[in-house]
Amino acid sequence: MVGILMGSVLYGEYPTLSWVVISDLHYYTPELGTNGAAFEEYLANDRKLLRESRQLLQKWAEEMQSLSVDYVFITGDLTKDGERVNHEAVRQILYEVKRKSVRPLRIFVIPGNHDLNNPEALRYDGDKTEPVDFLPAEEFADFYKDFGYGEAWSRDTASLSYAVFLTSNLWLVALDTTINESNRMLKHPVTAGRLKPQTLQWLEGVARQAVLSNATIMLMMHHGLFEHWPGQRKLHPEYLLDNRKELAALMAKYRIRLVFTGHYHSQDISSSVVKGQILYDIETGSPLSYPSPYRICSLHGNVLTIQTRELSLSNGFAEASRDFLIRGLTGQALEKIRSYGVPDKDGERIALDVAKAFAIHYAGDEPEKPFVPESRGMGIMARFILWYQGYVIRGLQTDLLPPDREIEIDLTTGEWRRL
Repeated sequence: MVGILMGSVLYGEYPTLSWVVISDLHYYTPELGTNGAAFEEYLANDRKLLRESRQLLQKWAEEMQSLSVDYVFITGDLTKDGERVNHEAVRQILYEVKRKSVRPLRIFVIPGNHDLNNPEALRYDGDKTEPVDFLPAEEFADFYKDFGYGEAWSRDTASLSYAVFLTSNLWLVALDTTINESNRMLKHPVTAGRLKPQTLQWLEGVARQAVLSNATIMLMMHHGLFEHWPGQRKLHPEYLLDNRKELAALMAKYRIRLVFTGHYHSQDISSSVVKGQILYDIETGSPLSYPSPYRICSLHGNVLTIQTRELSLSNGFAEASRDFLIRGLTGQALEKIRSYGVPDKDGERIALDVAKAFAIHYAGDEPEKPFVPESRGMGIMARFILWYQGYVIRGLQTDLLPPDREIEIDLTTGEWRRL
């Protein structure tokens, strides 16, 4: 196959490859407790199907047996809160996935903000919690040595980032974007993410080596590179990489078009033109959040096809998980709305609309015609909040290009096509 030379990077000579992307497993073993006031309080402030996490990951493992793919990318948050017992369970399932694969399978992981040095690693017992052993950052690479770290040809000394050869001319760089060093002092995990200056320098060194080797790089990391809805960086800046502009500039310089991300639990793809290059942030949702998606990617020549699969445990599972998500997010939104002095009779209506908008965004490919909140009969404070914070409901229903669930991307030109 004849390649196309762009700058000093060769495109177009890829073998036929396929891989699965899954993110935010948040695995939680039932042995740590799934009943009682303490656990119910946690769920009331959380949007994840923790009780079903084991079943959902096992369901994914079963589906993997029927998929003939070369790789799996897991973009962080492997566990609920970094509990060692949950890491052990995840690792065992990944071993089983490799063992039962129809062809030799390579699995690559990277940590998320929940996975390391996490003082919120807890057991739930009635109305009480008690700490359990968590996985420290210094053990992560050895713990997951069979899932990326053991075959890395380059490791960043300042983080848990690493680089592997997928093929001779297609490389994967897994970036550790967590800020876990201060977790123990703060007594909670830091949600935000960034790349250390040393890590950016290391990444540029890998990129230079790729140029010399006529190879193309793909990235995976936990935090988002681009906004996935208008207003995301205002409402939730901690879900986007702090120094994302520096990373995007480096990607454009070395024609690194793709980064696979997670963290926000939405099935969304966002793109941006940076210094003349089209770059893509391919975000994958969580099995524990509606609609429980993962991605299947296939590379033929220079065209990457990305498709969505959804996990289901029973008839009506999607509807039940959507209802669970909306109930949880409605409660969270109502607490915030109350802080503005809005009466519950109005606040509940607004909170429900916020939650419904989040569910739309999580699913991806938001509809062309968004719903508009009804303010008739509301008090002045409620109408003010709808005006002041209405960008959230509108923004979550805005589908930034390209399509989110089924898409083809030409890696030579950067152009996309809806499937």
